[in-house]
Amino acid sequence: LRAGKYMIPVQMWKESSRFFFKFGYNQTLMAEIKAMQGRKYHGYDEINPRKLWSIPDTPRNRFQLSYLMGENPYDHYDKPLLTIDKLDRSVFEHQKEITAFELTRRCCIVAAEMATGKTLATIECIERSGITNWWWVGPKWALRAVQNEFKKWKAKVQPIYFTYEALLKVTKQGNFILPEGIVFDEAAKIKNPQAQRSQAARHIADLMREKFPYPFIILLSGAPAPKSPIDWWHLCEIACPGFLKEGDINKFKERLAIISKEESISGATFQKIVAWRDDSNRCTECGLMKEDHDLDVSHGFQPGVNEVYKLYERMKGLVIVKRKKECLDLPDKIFRIIRCQPTQETLRAYSLIKNTSKTAIEALTRARELSDGFQYAEVESGPGVCTLCNGTGTISGQLVGTDESVQCTNCNGTGACKTYVRQAQQFPCPKDGELIQLLEEHEDIGRLVVFAGFTGAIDKISELCVKSRWDVTQLDGRGLRYFGENISSRDPLDLFLDIEHDRNVCFVSHPGSGGAGLNLQVSPTCVFYSNDFNADYRIQAMERIHRPGMDYNRGATIVDLFHLPTDEYVHDNLSTKINLQALTLGDLQQWSQRVSNDRNV
Repeated sequence: LRAGKYMIPVQMWKESSRFFFKFGYNQTLMAEIKAMQGRKYHGYDEINPRKLWSIPDTPRNRFQLSYLMGENPYDHYDKPLLTIDKLDRSVFEHQKEITAFELTRRCCIVAAEMATGKTLATIECIERSGITNWWWVGPKWALRAVQNEFKKWKAKVQPIYFTYEALLKVTKQGNFILPEGIVFDEAAKIKNPQAQRSQAARHIADLMREKFPYPFIILLSGAPAPKSPIDWWHLCEIACPGFLKEGDINKFKERLAIISKEESISGATFQKIVAWRDDSNRCTECGLMKEDHDLDVSHGFQPGVNEVYKLYERMKGLVIVKRKKECLDLPDKIFRIIRCQPTQETLRAYSLIKNTSKTAIEALTRARELSDGFQYAEVESGPGVCTLCNGTGTISGQLVGTDESVQCTNCNGTGACKTYVRQAQQFPCPKDGELIQLLEEHEDIGRLVVFAGFTGAIDKISELCVKSRWDVTQLDGRGLRYFGENISSRDPLDLFLDIEHDRNVCFVSHPGSGGAGLNLQVSPTCVFYSNDFNADYRIQAMERIHRPGMDYNRGATIVDLFHLPTDEYVHDNLSTKINLQALTLGDLQQWSQRVSNDRNV
């Protein structure tokens, strides 16, 4: 087997469903075996202990094993792309390249920024594949946009559409005809290997590889690694198990990050990421930059390796990257921050929250609510059925240590008790005044997009817009709704997009609901009343107005409203995640500079 530059003689055989290895001590080869999925050392087995290593017989281990045996399983991902002379539709050159990449690789990841036309390129691939049995999986509102694309371009092949929740349900039931081609749209939704929908996607992909010699497994995403570089691991496993050397996500994390072992209050140990290996001037021992490396540190400076950027090189062939600035002639986004001055009363409330909250998470959440001008509270909503005794008035005596049934301790035998609902209690906030001013600035345009991180804030913004004589298209977890002029026969989203509609309309949404798959370029401005910590939502939401069809003269402006320090804290957290993703996509320029030229107002 291959060990660095050398081939080491190894005895290898198969017992049951595992491959066993016997070889003389070699540290490099040992590291290769330890990186495999499900590796095990049998020297400590209770029955028949042997100084042997073994690995399970899985597709990803076979891929890596063939490489160690001197073969080249990466050859398929190194060969030149198919030549496509002419497409039936008028497309850009980068879309033609995406189509050629998908047809050549068949199992691959398309990391193309929003509005680069990856959907149309994939439609061309589906039509040219010679396969009619396709599935298209994605979030609910993204699927709606995709269906419109298939209708708009009069696609010759229609896939079966699934949300990720529907895919999970179908996979559990097991009663389905396996597709020969599948597209996972907004693939960041399946980046977590522990999530059930991610496991369902992996299961379907593995079944396809078992049944068909050359299936199409295509992952599409504009933000493939929105939380950290580790997000790439499971996406690559779905597309091609074994393409990345590391057999599990923890090994992958150890390669990309400097990790320390910490101890919790209970005494349990856990791993903490000290820093990412994103710069050769970062000490690989402690994570400090060279200029910050104090002489008092117990070790000398150990120059590191930029493993985050190397990941981009490692994934070449499996992943194609297309950035909007390289493909489309769109004006740069303008970033604007409006800082609001909190009142003394708000600052006192902010201090009270910090001092009375039981946990840091509770304090942060309540402070973010305060910054948006509301607080969630449990409000009594009248009598209801007792949840402990289900309205019977008695409970099993075993609950209190007796043999006979006793009177319910929750409702005192009445079978009813008070119920509470969560309500958002609103109060004045300087963000409201700034939003009203932005609405006035857009009176001549008649369209504005506003995102907020809480349902309570979304409702508050909608009420504010209606009071300012603006209609509202609202989209969140409760669905798509319209407030204002009563036009029941028309779709709320169509009313926002129809610039001939003479009413001023504001699109108000949570970034997770309205940030994927929608074209909102009729508005030149996107306002973030508040953010959450999900960088995928932020990335997607920013691009809704910055796409072909936008007003090039007005451009695209992203406005963030800052009130309390928590707003800036969340924004900085998102910027760090977005920068890390840019580095894994090979964008060194974005990594070395700020993502945006913030303009403080």
